[in-house]
This record gives sequence, C-alpha cells and structure tokens, in this order.
Amino acid sequence: FGPPPGGDDEGAMPPPPGSDDDDDNDVAASKVPQAYVEALAAKFPEAANVEWENKGAYLVADFTKDFRDYEVWFDSSAKWSMTNIDCGKDLFFILGEVSKAFAESEYGTWTIDGIESYERDNDSFYVIGVEKVGNSDTDIYYRPNGELIKAVVSDNAEITTVTVL
Repeated sequence: FGPPPGGDDEGAMPPPPGSDDDDDNDVAASKVPQAYVEALAAKFPEAANVEWENKGAYLVADFTKDFRDYEVWFDSSAKWSMTNIDCGKDLFFILGEVSKAFAESEYGTWTIDGIESYERDNDSFYVIGVEKVGNSDTDIYYRPNGELIKAVVSDNAEITTVTVL
C-alpha cells in the first residue's frame, strides 16, 4: 500500500501478505492510515471493535453488527470495493425474494451450511452454501430479486472484488 496519499512513510502499510517481513495478514489499528478509517466511518458509521487485515492488494475491515460478521474491502487508495456479510445459516437474515427462490428450488430441502451476502460496485448477490448426504457441497448464487445466477460444486474459494460470477 505504501504511504497514504500526500503523506510520507510514517503510517505506511505493513509489507504485503507473503513477504518475508509479514508473519500474518493482521494490521494493527494504529498502523491503518486515516483515509481508510474515514472511508469505513463514511460507509458504516456504526462499525465498532474493527480489526484490519491485508487481503492481497486490499485492506479489509472486519467487525460484527446485528449478530452478523462484516468484511469491508478497500483498495489501495482507500476506495470502497466490496462488502461481504456472513448471514449465518438462517434464511431469516436475507431478503424474502431470495429465501422464497431457495425454498422453491431443488436445493430447498438440503441443509444450509452458510449464507453470505456480497455488495460490489453495481453488483449485489447472495451465496447459499448447502450440503446433503450423498451429494457434493454446493454453492447457489442469487440476485437480490431471487434470480438464480448459478449453482456450482463448492470449491471453498474466497470471493473477492474481482471474482467473476
């Protein structure tokens, strides 16, 4: 990441993940440039007990709100890139259109392993992970209006700001 715009090396981001100088991806709150703190406060003013980490070229803020875990991704210029919300395993936490579409689908009787909500620039979707004895774990992608995007065998890969649906 380097120094914040217009700044010097003081407050610079730690080395990128995988470098020899970085044992893990956590970033101490005191090392997070003010531009990121302000960007998070503008998008989620209620965010508290925030933990920061590097994920590739992104700085990610982690916090809990309303019993759900949030990951808010910012690019190297502190511009918001994506929000990921872990909705647990309860359809109650997601939009009615998505719940209805899932319940009426061929996977409606499968066991829900987890539900994630994603918001990216001009793109929002849900991923419902399901499992059933004798079948491969499956991820089902829906638009907020309940439109099925795809259902694929789960590969447990992390969805990022550039993941193609």
